[in-house]
Parts: sequence; structure tokens; C-alpha cells
Amino acid sequence: MMETYTTLKSSNFIFSLYLNHTVPSFFAKGLKNTLTGQPMKPSHTFAVAESKKYVVKNIPDYLDLDAYKVHFGQLKHTDVPQYKGFLLNFQNTTTAEDYLLKHLSKRNRKNLKQKQQQLLREHNIKTQWFFGAIDEDSYTQIFKAFYKLLEKRFNEKKMNNRYLKNWAALQTTTYAKIGDKKASLFVIYDHNTPISITLNFHLNDVVFSHIQSYDIAYSHYNMGDISMWHHVQWCIKKKIAIFDLSMGETYNKVKWSNHEYLFYHRMYYQTTSLLEQGWAKFQITKFKWLQLLRDKHIIGGRLSLETLRFKFK
Repeated sequence: MMETYTTLKSSNFIFSLYLNHTVPSFFAKGLKNTLTGQPMKPSHTFAVAESKKYVVKNIPDYLDLDAYKVHFGQLKHTDVPQYKGFLLNFQNTTTAEDYLLKHLSKRNRKNLKQKQQQLLREHNIKTQWFFGAIDEDSYTQIFKAFYKLLEKRFNEKKMNNRYLKNWAALQTTTYAKIGDKKASLFVIYDHNTPISITLNFHLNDVVFSHIQSYDIAYSHYNMGDISMWHHVQWCIKKKIAIFDLSMGETYNKVKWSNHEYLFYHRMYYQTTSLLEQGWAKFQITKFKWLQLLRDKHIIGGRLSLETLRFKFK
């Protein structure tokens, strides 16, 4: 009986939306991007028990859900703010150079140019976007290299990478999405060897940056900046409104983004059940404390779950 009230049934909203174009059945098929004013139309909803407690995690606050919310009986919801998200909003930008001038310091612009010129001078560099078409052999080789780059980089950082565990499933499901223009791969090559790879997912006028990695042997070229610069140019050329870098505050995200937003978790529970009300209070308190520990840099700072997982795996 108590297991029923301690088990946490949940879904990750932002991953469901951008990776699979689905949302939980608490919401109708239409959402609104408040930054662009444009509707977002996921393919379909996935069912959750309408009479049970449930947590929808990681909802970005730039999406308007309330106007499209489906009310189920006596269910109530409570929202709990969580960590920051970061994105690049290109709506008032006409050129990539204009974005640099507005949002990067003179020092950072100069450093980017110098590092990029040095990389081009010292190596045989080419870049390629795969969006709408990719042959299966090239795709397999890129994903094989992608895995190795991620593994090597996170071993250096002595951290666990949660994507590597389910890499085969990600590789299987992403291939068709590239053909359907629901995903893209951006690759920087030295000769024919990938040295930087980024996997993005696409929905309407938003590009969602999912996984990025580079060869740590090229770290001194600031590959993260060079890859970001290519994304800025490509997104503006393709008339993309938003390049969403998602959660996780890093120096690069803060430097390149021009908009910060908040994620929140939404708890659904029955107002007629004292047990479910107690469950909701417990979850709300737990998520508030977790965020307080993040804000004080205890979780993610002195205490990193992924570092512990790496140590004991």
C-alpha cells in the first residue's frame, strides 16, 4: 500500500517534446512558444493514468501550457521552479556577425577568430551538416566516433555520461529523424576524422541542442566556441528562431546565450485523497531542497552524482 504512494511516476517533458514530438496526456496537442508567439504542435500525446499522482519534469517556462491543459476530474497541479535553462534567440538578428557584436565581448570575438584561424591553418578542416539526408554507412561511422569522443572526454573529467548507457537505442531512433528533418548532426572533420560532433533535434522554429562532444586533443582550439559559431551561422541562415541549449549552467552557455529561462516540475494529484496530498507536499519539499542545494553549489559542485557514479561503476 505505502509503495503506491512512494513510487514516483514521471516523464521528462522537454526530452519528450523535442526528441519524440510528444507530450503527456495532461496537455492537448497544441502548445505555444511565448518567445516567438508561434504554436508548437507535437505529433501526439502519450497516456498517463488520469486518476493517479504524476510528476511532469523539466517543463521550460517559455512554453504556454495552461491555455491547452486538459482537466482530469479532481486532479490539482502544483509547480516547483528548478534549474536554469539557456538559449539563443535570433528573432531580432539579421546576420551571424550581428549576433556576435551584440552578445559576445570584444575579447571573446577576437579569441574566437584567432582560434578558428589557427585550427584552419594547422589542420585540414572541413564541416558538414546532415539534415534531411544521410547514408547509413556514414551515419554508423559518425555515431561510432561520437561514442568514442564522449567516452574519452568524460573519462578525462572522471564523470559518468548518462547517454552512453542507451547509445544503441539513440542511434537506432535518430537515423529516420534526420531524414525527416526532425534531427540533425553537425560534424567538424580533420581530414576524414570527426573531431567535433553535435546532435540536435528540431521542432518548428526551435533547434534543441541535445549532445555535443569533441576530441580532447583539440581542446586548445576552444572547439565548443567554434562549433557554437557554426550553429549560430546555420540557424540564422535557416531562419531558426530559437537555439535551445537546455539545462546545465556552463561558462560557454552563459557566454553565448542571450536568454535565460527556468525549468519547473509539475505535480498532479487528487485533491480528494489525503494520502496523495501528503505525497504532493513531500515531493514539493524534496524538489525545493534539491534546488536549494544546487543554488548553493553543493549538488553539482562539491557533490556531483555523475562523479560518484563514475567512481563506483
